[in-house]
Amino acid sequence: MFDLLSYQTISDIFIFSQNPNLALVSKTFYEVSQNTSVQARYFLFGPRKTDEQIADFYSKYKKLKLKEDLAVILTDKMDVELGWFHSIYRRTFQYCWAKCLKKMIGMYKLVIVDETENGTTVIEHHKVKKRKLNEKYDIRPVVNINFNAISGIFSFASKGGSLDFFKTLLEAHNIVIDTEKLYGIPASQMIGGSNL
Repeated sequence: MFDLLSYQTISDIFIFSQNPNLALVSKTFYEVSQNTSVQARYFLFGPRKTDEQIADFYSKYKKLKLKEDLAVILTDKMDVELGWFHSIYRRTFQYCWAKCLKKMIGMYKLVIVDETENGTTVIEHHKVKKRKLNEKYDIRPVVNINFNAISGIFSFASKGGSLDFFKTLLEAHNIVIDTEKLYGIPASQMIGGSNL
């Protein structure tokens, strides 16, 4: 009977039911339940996730906690620091996940900065609708890895982690974001006078 339904329909049934036992109903449901993007949608479905809900989820589904590809997908869709010891941020360094680290390092936000004599103040970028010629902008990382980069190196050395993880940590400061190309903001409007 389930073979008559499309893969997308079966995926949706699995996600919306929020019942992992459906994977035992048929081979098709089992195959759907093993797909990483379906697992990500299953995790994200429902109310906004809290630290407790994330910790409970990964305590219940231990194999998913160790799945880097799932963490990479979820990195774009949620706060990577939610979930206490089970957060994507913490697990990235704990398990030396190179792909997830690359994804987190590449995450940034464009912010408007108000420069005064007393210093600079960040203005939420979504509150201002139009860009003005005299506004100054800055690029800020979404995830700050400074402190954990050090522990990540120790973790790398002690666990025999991947060389890609180590290289990514060492090259993190070399990331270049061209604001003129991405947003049309010239170097003169960037803090520091550079659009890179």
